[in-house]
Amino acid sequence: MDLPSKLDNTESVTKFLRNKDTSVDEIYNFVIDILYNDNDQNCLPYKEKFILELLIDRISQSSKLTQKFKQSEKTWKLFNFIWNKCKADSRLISVRSKVLSRLKFGEVFTKIFAELSAAGLYKNTELVDELLKTVDSIINSTRIHLSDDQNLMIINHLLEFAVKEPQYTTETHQRLLSLVIVFFQQNNKGNLKYDNKHRAEFAKLCLPNLLMAMEKHATPKIKDSLSSIIVQLLFSETDPDNVVSLIGCFSKAENASSLGESEILDLLRLIIPKISIGKLEEVAQILVSAFPQYSAVLIKEIAEMNKSLSSTFLSNLVEEALGRKDGDSHKLIIYSIRRNADICLKYTDKICELCQENSEFSMPLLKELFDSYAKNRDLDLFVKIWSDLISKYPGSIFESDSFIDYISLKYVTLSNTQLSALVETEVNEYIGSPNQNPIFLLSICKGLLKAVSGSIQNAVSKTLLHNLLHLKALLVSLVALKGQYCWKLRFYIFSLFDVEELADDAKYLVNQKHENDSYYFFTMLRIFEQNTDLANDKFTKNLDSFYRKKSDSRFKSVLFSRFFMILEELLEVNKIKKFVEVFLKESNQEVVRKVFSNPLIQTRPKIMSCLIEECIKHNKMTNYLQFISVYAFTKTQRQQVLDLMVERLDDHSSMLIIENILKMPTYKSKLETEFDSLLKLARKGCQFSSIIVKIMNIHLQQPTESAKYIHQFTNSIAEVINKISPRTLLDSTDYLELFLLFVKDCTFNDPKMNTLKEKLIETAVKEITHLLSDTDNLSAENIEWILTFLTEINFCSKVEVKIDSLKVIVSQLGEKYTCHREMKLTIFRYICSLDDIYKPSYVIALFLVLNTRELDDTIDLYLSKLASREEDFLETWINIHKSFEESNPEDIESYIRLFTLMIKNVQKPTVAEKVKTIHRVFVSSISQIYHEVLKNDYLTKDIVALLNCLKTTLSTKTWIFTQYATELNLAFISHISSMLLNREDEHLVKNCYVELCQVTSSVILYQRKRISNRHHMINSVLTSLLKTLLARAHYIRGEGSLAFERLVSNLCEPNANNLYVKQTDNSSKDIEINNALSQIKSAMRKFIPVVIFNYITFYLKYQVDPSIKHELENAIFMMIDLLTLNELNYINRSLDHQSRQVFRNIYEEYKKFYKWNENS
Repeated sequence: MDLPSKLDNTESVTKFLRNKDTSVDEIYNFVIDILYNDNDQNCLPYKEKFILELLIDRISQSSKLTQKFKQSEKTWKLFNFIWNKCKADSRLISVRSKVLSRLKFGEVFTKIFAELSAAGLYKNTELVDELLKTVDSIINSTRIHLSDDQNLMIINHLLEFAVKEPQYTTETHQRLLSLVIVFFQQNNKGNLKYDNKHRAEFAKLCLPNLLMAMEKHATPKIKDSLSSIIVQLLFSETDPDNVVSLIGCFSKAENASSLGESEILDLLRLIIPKISIGKLEEVAQILVSAFPQYSAVLIKEIAEMNKSLSSTFLSNLVEEALGRKDGDSHKLIIYSIRRNADICLKYTDKICELCQENSEFSMPLLKELFDSYAKNRDLDLFVKIWSDLISKYPGSIFESDSFIDYISLKYVTLSNTQLSALVETEVNEYIGSPNQNPIFLLSICKGLLKAVSGSIQNAVSKTLLHNLLHLKALLVSLVALKGQYCWKLRFYIFSLFDVEELADDAKYLVNQKHENDSYYFFTMLRIFEQNTDLANDKFTKNLDSFYRKKSDSRFKSVLFSRFFMILEELLEVNKIKKFVEVFLKESNQEVVRKVFSNPLIQTRPKIMSCLIEECIKHNKMTNYLQFISVYAFTKTQRQQVLDLMVERLDDHSSMLIIENILKMPTYKSKLETEFDSLLKLARKGCQFSSIIVKIMNIHLQQPTESAKYIHQFTNSIAEVINKISPRTLLDSTDYLELFLLFVKDCTFNDPKMNTLKEKLIETAVKEITHLLSDTDNLSAENIEWILTFLTEINFCSKVEVKIDSLKVIVSQLGEKYTCHREMKLTIFRYICSLDDIYKPSYVIALFLVLNTRELDDTIDLYLSKLASREEDFLETWINIHKSFEESNPEDIESYIRLFTLMIKNVQKPTVAEKVKTIHRVFVSSISQIYHEVLKNDYLTKDIVALLNCLKTTLSTKTWIFTQYATELNLAFISHISSMLLNREDEHLVKNCYVELCQVTSSVILYQRKRISNRHHMINSVLTSLLKTLLARAHYIRGEGSLAFERLVSNLCEPNANNLYVKQTDNSSKDIEINNALSQIKSAMRKFIPVVIFNYITFYLKYQVDPSIKHELENAIFMMIDLLTLNELNYINRSLDHQSRQVFRNIYEEYKKFYKWNENS
């Protein structure tokens, strides 16, 4: 910055600052760097007043020079800096207020926001953030006056910024929306309101952006306030019916097309409860016309709010939708006919015409049409319409299996009289015209088949079976009829009844001349699977010919998914092979997967053997093998598959197939017997690690039989290790990766193998560590690999390898790679893996300096090993605690993670004095964390992890919890719960709340004795958790409410297994347990009423979210269940009128649901 040579007096400074050639940056830098760092206070007396006046003067002027001031973030940063300097001095606050009184806020800031918008400077996030802080400061400390025009334009620009720039921080977005609320209330409070003109302008200019900002950036609290603005805008007390006009203005907004479905629905949900059905229809018509793509969901929303729409309105919508023929129009028609049956009857022909085009949306619409007729009890009429549609549109959606399946159950659950009458009518029609499609009769058979097959098991199945008996004679009478669809109908009839019941009809059909109809063969196979004596060679020849020459893919898939058992009995192996070959060749993967995945077909040896052989034979089919159970393979086939897969390791399915086959080892495949095959797997990467370990374990479980293989494996590894050098390292990594898996994950039952493993480890560690003595010939990548390998070996092995120069090597590496982050982390992991070389205090200090979560797993492993050395572990914990007391606030997360891992890994010492020391340091640690969390308002996932650790520790290490530790934890839980009330991270709030409930549950389950006379603490925790649950229900939802319900259940219904009693005799013990339970419940009755009082208070303050309602009510019912009638009356008398009504409703619900359930 070029400054005048001398700025040592007031005149020179003021002249410099007022000079129009002095830029914003120069003014800012001078004020910050010099003026406020100069010890000579006489240089510029009243500097705050002067600078504020200068800034207000510049932003109030209109010129190119001042425009640069207004559009620079430095201007607003300087304003905020001076503003904050004035806060500490009441005299300066007064001066500040006088200076601001000269500012024409509305005129100045309306223009500033407009200029920023026009220049696109809202993208400058720092500028906008600083400007908003300035505006926020001014309006919160100074009385401002805005005209409605100014107010509206400022709100418009604030919303525009919020929507157009997604790069703002969450804090900036919240500040933008909070200012919108403040500015709107400025001109719309008490008797002061927008007039109709400005309401219309707001609807057109601001409302679209307001809805988008609500959806994308608003917290629940701000969203509620913004919703109130919309309601206040649309529904004026003086002109409540103007909402239609305002929605009309809104729909014509330039940016209305940017609105999404959720924003339009949010608007509609605010409108629906406030207006009459007539006005609602007008609003809906405007919205549907403006946003036709959302028309279906708009009508659905209205329908779900139980608003009855007129036939005229719905007819207009349907007429319009029928002309569009897209997915949304189909949905709109569905919701319309769902709300009004007259629409269904009126437009049936047009709807059916639309459905016959068979788009992806046709089936839902057709099903809804049928449901409408079913609700109106016009099923007989629909049968006639359906028959006409089949004739008019042959081969269409109306005779599809999915539609027949859907409607079949509706018909067959009719009363016996209705169904019999309908079936009799259709039977007579079919007898008169046997070539017509008996679609209704087929649907009846399909529906009845669900009961016979057992696919439904409920009261409906009894009705179906009852109806089936009454319809048997009518249906069987159709077997002898001949026509185009006769075989399909015969198949379903024979599927409904056993062949024994239709023996004569079966013989009659078997003797009929064969037909090239899929259902002819299905019918014959159905008969033969119940009576194979009726089968003959002529049928199998006809089946073979039809299958190969004339059948479609569906026929083939049905044979293998439905008739595989009878196929295996009727066909010889060579025929089955041909059938399988054709099936696999012509079917897609999904069909084959379904067939192979059927556990029943996998029990048919001939078919499965043919399927597997065909898959092995053809490269393109090998991936089908992953769907077949290992038990369906022969031993030879398993060997063949393993040998095949070794050559196809690049295929993703190969890994799944190998893992499956190795469940039953062959001990003969290349993969199991050749070391080179194992190397192939290792070279393909870690995804094959589990397979490598499985193969190694196969041999280790039979060391005698696999002696040759084990010898080859260990010799190969030893040879590579002994010849290791910087030059050969790259070629050796595959062997060393195998060795690492061998050491880490394999199971050693043979002592000789264990000894051999330890020798190999010792040699490997020495030789590979030696490579680090001279790193000039090693790349950084190779050094990282070596250190990672040694770290893994050290952590998984108990073999101690002494290397004198190890510290020097590590030190040299650290000096060489001071700027290499990944190398530093790798070196730290290596240090942690070394026993007795580095002091624990040094390791912990390194961890705190590196300060990254990436090392948490490593330090966890280190502490788990350190825990076996009681003295060192205890000393380390004490040192960490002392260090925490002197740490900076920014280090709190690292210390909390460390304490969590210390608690997780601590072991109970054998000496009583050390147990007491651990008690002290544990309490001190929790106390210090508690203090720092409250002081710094610190609540992150580290606290969630700590709570999870405490929960586990309460059940697995009860010895560590003293009376004071237990009470301290309860206080901690209560305060953390309260902190959740002002957190906006949904994931954090939910997870933390669940952990709080579960930790409290663990205290109650495992430390109940310690809290037996600490009811005030339980009361405090329950009240805090209850408040948080109700206030933050939109974040916590079902998982959190379930955790709270379980907590209350553990409290109110004590587990007898967790009670300590002195008696050992069964009868005496039972009496003592019963007495203990009675005492616990009696004690709880003293504080439970207080919890219920608080619940009623929160109930009236917060709206109960539906997602938590069920579990919350159960929790309250459990508390009520503890209380006597006198205690309930006491609660009732202690409440005011409004609260008493709530309590009575709760008690009525308790008697109606909970108490009834208990007695049932």
